[in-house]
Amino acid sequence: MGHILLADDHRFLLKALSILLSKEGFTFETANNGQEAIDLFELSQFDAVITDLNMPLKNGYDVIQHIRRNRLSETPIIVFSSMIQDEASIQNLEEAGASLFLSKTDSPLGIVSALHSLVQKAS
Repeated sequence: MGHILLADDHRFLLKALSILLSKEGFTFETANNGQEAIDLFELSQFDAVITDLNMPLKNGYDVIQHIRRNRLSETPIIVFSSMIQDEASIQNLEEAGASLFLSKTDSPLGIVSALHSLVQKAS
């Protein structure tokens, strides 16, 4: 189905997303902070990345910029955060290279639907 990098410092959310993605047939690796996400991205090939914005060591913007700058990667990046609150935030994320923006208040099923669509487009 697809190999996904999940980056969020909230362990409960990572666990919930992991269960959901497993049921949908995705494989995944998890990172508890932005630096770990960058390191994992350098070591593995991912079909998509899901990242929070507010994380320790490196934030989600740093993760997005690293992926786009260092690999010129077309890997789809979904920002899943409670910090997306206005048009300016979305514009900044688009400029950084994010593919899609979902609020943590949205249904987690939205992530599954988005992943299916983005992974299918990328392949």
